[in-house]
Amino acid sequence: MSKRPHINSLPMKGMIIDVYHNPQYRTCTNGPSRTHDSILVVGDGVPEIFDAFTAEGEQKRPVFILSESVPGYPTLVPVDTCEGTDGQGYWVMDGGNFATSCDSRWNELIRSRTGGRGAPVVPIHDRSEDQTSMRLLTGRFPAEFSQKAAEKGETASTQTPHRGEPESGKTYLLIGKRDQPSIANGDNWQDAEIKEPDPKVTPLPELDRYFQI
Repeated sequence: MSKRPHINSLPMKGMIIDVYHNPQYRTCTNGPSRTHDSILVVGDGVPEIFDAFTAEGEQKRPVFILSESVPGYPTLVPVDTCEGTDGQGYWVMDGGNFATSCDSRWNELIRSRTGGRGAPVVPIHDRSEDQTSMRLLTGRFPAEFSQKAAEKGETASTQTPHRGEPESGKTYLLIGKRDQPSIANGDNWQDAEIKEPDPKVTPLPELDRYFQI
């Protein structure tokens, strides 16, 4: 198993990734992904887009890092299994949930870890059968990180350009190419506005690239 990074070496920004559960049983894990539909992934190579904390020091979703028990096969484990935490060294297993994203940067990141094999869908290992680790592993940074975030007022609105608000009657690009201003690429609503929609693009009702209010 690859050595996990020290908690103090991790950034408090990363990518928000969707969690996929079994539709019938929801999940068999007792870890933090059980009750969340998205997680924040941080660490080496992960684009630092979204903050882990609000200005009040609140952590809205569990945080995970990429780990490789077997080289070339990444998994996601809770941040509180890192070195320097109460849960360091705790063994966690596959809980039945998976994580992925439509963001091309996630695709590129995972394929760089797998050598291009397979889809960018990563199993979440946050299940434990040990009573102690079940209580400790929450996918949360240590309390002092929350205090530091609150003191600095570190939020997406202070560390990245404020997105503003969408305006009624206008159309915006939610997901675009890397060089296109879009909400998924971290641009604000004003820059992501579609003034002249591409006539070649016919948005699908179930997966609409555009958002109109």
